[in-house]
Amino acid sequence: MDFTIPDELLELKERTEHFVREQILPCEGDPRLTPHGPTEEFRLELVALARAQQVPNPVVQGAITHGAEPDFEWGWRAGLTVTLPIFTQHRPEVEVEEATLKQLQAQRDASAAQIAGAVTASASQAVQAQRQALRFRDDILPHALEVEAMAEESYRSGETGLVVLLQALQSTRDVRLRAVQAGIDYQIALAELEQALAALKVTLARTPAPALFIAGKAYGRYRAAGGIRTGVLPDFFIGAHAQVAQWPLLTRDVHRYRAYFPDVELIAPTG
Repeated sequence: MDFTIPDELLELKERTEHFVREQILPCEGDPRLTPHGPTEEFRLELVALARAQQVPNPVVQGAITHGAEPDFEWGWRAGLTVTLPIFTQHRPEVEVEEATLKQLQAQRDASAAQIAGAVTASASQAVQAQRQALRFRDDILPHALEVEAMAEESYRSGETGLVVLLQALQSTRDVRLRAVQAGIDYQIALAELEQALAALKVTLARTPAPALFIAGKAYGRYRAAGGIRTGVLPDFFIGAHAQVAQWPLLTRDVHRYRAYFPDVELIAPTG
């Protein structure tokens, strides 16, 4: 009997060793293999790798055996199982993996759409609530207080009676209550927006007090240098917050941030 290994099996052995060494082993240390499983990019690569796999899968087995007298009482038993690609090309496994990947992608897309809708709706409600609260604070309530003061002055001077004064006081009281409710609605809208953003793992960070002081000083220097734009104050809050928190800042206004917050790391798009 000829026990010589055919050339095609030797070539198959070499291809298998090369495949394991060059493609399988490096995957074990891939950083995309996270504690929660592989990333989507890594999963796609694994699917492509499985689709292209045309080499055997060696499976090493070992066990302890006994009772093989007279040769030995206790000993080792080892074996090697090789699945030839002539009979299997791993198509069922690839199809299952592709179906699982498509399902996960569909679930991800559905979740992303749901989260985006919730964030958009919450942001819109927060903007409307903010506008309403500012309208009460800056327009409606000051006007009501002015009318109340005029009614009190007219009553003291004898030009109007007590009924008119009481009506003015009642009207101002109602406006105050509505202004308070508008402020509460705004805070509720902000809380709902933060809850929606939490699904995106986005955190709203409050501006710390040291950053407010730094922003005020920087804005003062801006006005002293001749700056006349009043809508840039939020930019100074952002720059000061980034400086205090030691965060990098993504911006296109590189000149201003470097002038007033030179310690902040800037990430400036070039496109």
